[in-house]
Amino acid sequence: MILRDLLDFIGKEKRKKEKEKVAQKLALGVGIGATVGLVTGILIAPKEGKETRKDIKEKAIFAVDTIGETIQEKSETIKDSAVHARKKVRNAIKDSPAKKRRVKEKIKSDSKVIAQEASEVADSISDSSDQTVK
Repeated sequence: MILRDLLDFIGKEKRKKEKEKVAQKLALGVGIGATVGLVTGILIAPKEGKETRKDIKEKAIFAVDTIGETIQEKSETIKDSAVHARKKVRNAIKDSPAKKRRVKEKIKSDSKVIAQEASEVADSISDSSDQTVK
């Protein structure tokens, strides 16, 4: 049961990381698309060559900075997720002997209760059959 929970948690973390990778790729694609769109718009705009080159440079720097910030944020998120997952796995592994011991104790306790109830039922049946025979 603990192993299943651990595997479920790891699977969820893996899916989360995959979604973050897709989000990074999407952000990069949007950034590249926006840059291409801006450059195209600037090139088509009726301005002098010097002014157009200046606009392209400014927009490119802005786009690169924005993409860099997005990648940095996503990298930090992934690192945080990895640290969180590592802690969860360590805690699950550390807690498993204690959980195993509690389950064993519960089984022993429950088996004693079941044995006692079975004994009482047997005694009751025995008493009933003794009264029927008399």
